Amino acid sequence: PVTVHVVQVDLNRADVQVTVGVANGGIGRCETWSRIIDRLRPTAAITGTYYDPATFIPVGTIIANGIGVHEGMIGTALMFTPDNRARFCRGRLPISPTGLETVLRAGPRLIDQGHVSLMPSVEGFRDPSIFVRKPRAAVGLTRKNKLLLVTITKPVYLREMARMMLALGAVNAMCMDGGSSTGLYYAGKSYQVPRRVMTNVLLVYARPRGRKVVGSG
Repeated sequence: PVTVHVVQVDLNRADVQVTVGVANGGIGRCETWSRIIDRLRPTAAITGTYYDPATFIPVGTIIANGIGVHEGMIGTALMFTPDNRARFCRGRLPISPTGLETVLRAGPRLIDQGHVSLMPSVEGFRDPSIFVRKPRAAVGLTRKNKLLLVTITKPVYLREMARMMLALGAVNAMCMDGGSSTGLYYAGKSYQVPRRVMTNVLLVYARPRGRKVVGSG
């Protein structure tokens, strides 16, 4: 038996915004899960992309509110337009692509157009810890434009996580940072709390925020 925590975000709603928050002080800084949640006050949040534990520099591209925050080449990118149309991309992206409001590159890709699609080495993953059983966080998109924020407590392989995302109705999905970084928050409660500090988090707000880059100060 596996305990699965799921937050479903209706991207068809005009009052929903998905963005990325970074640790207080910006790239290269870290912050505890509770502090970043208390400071940025999202409706929902899930673990973001991987980072170097020595430098706290993320490995994936981050764009928030249309502004390039960081560039990284490893993994799959989850991208949002200003009208909340989401898509996934394995390829290279410019740091400030036109027409995109939010980008977070994590991965590896789990599902592509309704089929399990695992190619971690193609996406640049070399760390053996990606392939072992561990608690995981993932994001998925359904056919009805619902974003799924998903975490599990029991250690599983990538393929097992992919099958879970399919069972939840995702037609496209990718992993986020997992293991001791796995975290999920919704409406005042953290359903999983990371055991280490965070550098970035995917955030959901019920109403649009200002144009300021979230977590930049």
